[in-house]
Amino acid sequence: MSDDKNQPQHLSLVQAEPVQIVDGALVGLADDKPLTTSLKIAETFDKKHKDVLRAIRNLECSGDFHELNFAPTQIDVKMPTGGTRKDNAFNITRDGFVFLVMGFTGEKAAKFKEKYIATFNEMERHLQKQAVLAEILPKNIPEALRFAAKMAEGRLFAEEKLKEARPKVKQLERIEAAEGSMCITDAAKILKIRPKELFSFMSSNGWIYKRVSGPWIGYQSKLQSGYLEHCENSTTNSEGYEKIRIQVRVTGKGLSKLAGLLNQPLLLDEEVE
Repeated sequence: MSDDKNQPQHLSLVQAEPVQIVDGALVGLADDKPLTTSLKIAETFDKKHKDVLRAIRNLECSGDFHELNFAPTQIDVKMPTGGTRKDNAFNITRDGFVFLVMGFTGEKAAKFKEKYIATFNEMERHLQKQAVLAEILPKNIPEALRFAAKMAEGRLFAEEKLKEARPKVKQLERIEAAEGSMCITDAAKILKIRPKELFSFMSSNGWIYKRVSGPWIGYQSKLQSGYLEHCENSTTNSEGYEKIRIQVRVTGKGLSKLAGLLNQPLLLDEEVE
C-alpha cells in the first residue's frame, strides 16, 4: 500500500515556511510558537528522513490533530554535486512531537525525548514571560509617559516610607542592644497594653510559666534566646530569715520581639514610671 493511500484526508495543502533552527538546537520559533521539524527529529534520533515522513503520514490520529500539529513545508537540501533541491518536510508542534515519538524505543531515544520535551517547556516559559512583559510594558509614547510617572510615584512613596521607618529601626536596634531588663509590668506600659494581657500572652505562647503559689518563671528557650532573664532579689523578714525571690524580666531584645508579635508600636520616647 502506498504512502498516499495512508495519508490523512484532512491535511492542509498550504505550505508553511520551514522553521529555522540554529545549529545545536532542537526547537525553533515560528509565529511565536515553539516548533521542531521532521528533518531535525530524523537527525536527532538517527533515522532516515524519509522514514520519519512515512511515520508522520501513517500516524493513527484524526485529520484535525494532524493538520494542527504537522504543517507540510519544503526544505533546501544540499546536493553532493553542488546546488540544492527541495524536499518535503513537516513543521511539528510539541503535541505532534510527543505523538510521533511515542513509538521510538531504546535508551538513546528516551534520552532525546526528555531533552526535546525539556526544550519545548523552556521555550514555552520564555514565551509566557515575554507575553506578560508585553502586557505590562508601554506600547506607545503616551503609555510610556504614564508608566514612567507611575514608576516615579511608586519610588518616591517607597523612599518616603523608608525615610519614616529609618529612625524607628535605629531606635529598635538600640533597644535590642541595650543592657539590662525590665519587669513585665513596665514592658506592658511600653507596649501600650494592660499588664494582665501581657502576662496572659506570654503564658499562652511559651514565654513564662508559673508553679503553684510560686513566681513566674521564664522558659529556658526564651532565656537562651536572650528575650528574658531572671533576677534574684533577697529580702529579710521580721524574724531575720533571708528570703530569695526570683523575678522574670524582659530584655531589650525580648521587648522588640514582643512588639512584633503583638503588632504594637513601642513608645520609644516615653519614659516608664
